[in-house]
Amino acid sequence: MAGGENEGNDRQLKANHSSVRTRAIHIRIFIAIIAACLIGTIAYLWINKAPEITVLRVGTSPLGTDTDKLLREVSAVLERHSDTVRLEAINTRDPSENIAKLNRGEIDLAAIRSDTPVVESVQMVVNLYQDFFQLIGRKEAGLRTVRDFAASNIVIPPVGTDGFRAFFSIIDHYDIPTQSIKWQAYPFERAPIVDKWQS
Repeated sequence: MAGGENEGNDRQLKANHSSVRTRAIHIRIFIAIIAACLIGTIAYLWINKAPEITVLRVGTSPLGTDTDKLLREVSAVLERHSDTVRLEAINTRDPSENIAKLNRGEIDLAAIRSDTPVVESVQMVVNLYQDFFQLIGRKEAGLRTVRDFAASNIVIPPVGTDGFRAFFSIIDHYDIPTQSIKWQAYPFERAPIVDKWQS
């Protein structure tokens, strides 16, 4: 009986070892399935997450100026064509305010005229567009140089536009006293003298 009992105990022991091994394998498989599901879920969420949007703040110029309009158009184009970059146009008084805000870190980009002195935080300069100013006069007015315009009646671009400011930059460049100029601001198509040129 002792021999049969030992045999029975051996079978029982082998069955227990087999059962423990089977259970351990099942637990490992279960843990592997859970880990695979967890990794798959994390990978799916990572791949399908919404892209992070970078917002660049740009100092433009006063509302309605050519530079302001241009940069607002660029902002609209970026919004339509980029999932990751936005441009926030911030109106400012003038280029010197843009540079000050750039140096303080309040804006990321600044639209400035080419004659604006820059220091400190400026890392790159890009031309948006070339700015030309045409001074046109009638033959009978006898205008030969920029200084000759000082005694004339002049029609200039509307107040607040880049062309308006550019005119006074030119006058300043040629040391013409601004009080000596008789000027009126009009949009080009409504300027009184344009009617005479077009007829």
